[in-house]
Amino acid sequence: MDLKQFTEDVRRKLNSIERRLNRLSGGAGEANTASNIGAGGIGLYQQKVAVDLQFRNINAGSNKITVALDAPNNEVDIDVDFSKVMLDEIGDVNVPAPNDTEVLTWDDGAAEWVAAPGGGGGGGGAENPRAHRKVGQVYTTWDYFTYINFYLSSENLYAYPFIVPVSQDFDRIMVYVVTAAVNGVMRLGIYDDDGDLYPNNLIVSSAELDCSTIGYKSGVIAETLTAGLYWLVVNTDGDSNIRIVGMDYNGTTPIGYFAILGRPDNSFFTPAYTHWRLAEAYGALPDPFSGGASMVNNEDLGSIFLRKA
Repeated sequence: MDLKQFTEDVRRKLNSIERRLNRLSGGAGEANTASNIGAGGIGLYQQKVAVDLQFRNINAGSNKITVALDAPNNEVDIDVDFSKVMLDEIGDVNVPAPNDTEVLTWDDGAAEWVAAPGGGGGGGGAENPRAHRKVGQVYTTWDYFTYINFYLSSENLYAYPFIVPVSQDFDRIMVYVVTAAVNGVMRLGIYDDDGDLYPNNLIVSSAELDCSTIGYKSGVIAETLTAGLYWLVVNTDGDSNIRIVGMDYNGTTPIGYFAILGRPDNSFFTPAYTHWRLAEAYGALPDPFSGGASMVNNEDLGSIFLRKA
């Protein structure tokens, strides 16, 4: 064997030994790495372990986001499931429990969208006179030009509807006593609606009010009522014979203006129902409002006032 052939055989054997050593050591070629190169956000690269490049998963943080593998197009598709997004979760929308047929209306004072009665006729703003209430003035369920003396049957809860078309602040809840009672007392309160025209949760209750003299009996409150339907409630003690300013249900103001509870569908000539009444021993106002109240028609109405702050 000549020297040239011997040298070539040695070179091939050395190359074979090098390849075997590389396989045994687990390395061959360049020592590659990976990195996140974006200017912001969360990187997908986690780390490199030996020859294994490890990446983070893409995961939906809530059921409002969907993540799906589109294998034919080599894509990971991310989308929003709007059916899982609630209105009150959007930054400038304040609609915790909208009622049927309500619409969104912009409340410039609160800089947010709120729910207002809709029904095809719009809810707030210039379309609804109740959206415009003057600071320092008092407002009740209905407007009227004449009033009567309304007798409050003791140990009964009377609940009258009060509509707030846009977010409004109130600082007093009150009645006007026209016939006082020795040792007479009462409590006034505001309830929200359960979505089916019935008082639900107690929002605020006045302190016990002394009704042994004639005049305004006022409870201090500090409430911001968002758009919706509320119920103004009064209860008197068992020994009182109190009369407050009220309204004749057959009076000058059309009954349909405040007959929010409608009438039976099988008796169109029955007067419409105007409020709820429930036998309830005098004491702290119940929270939530007790069940079993009766819808009332053919009865004069008491006036409970809220003062616009």
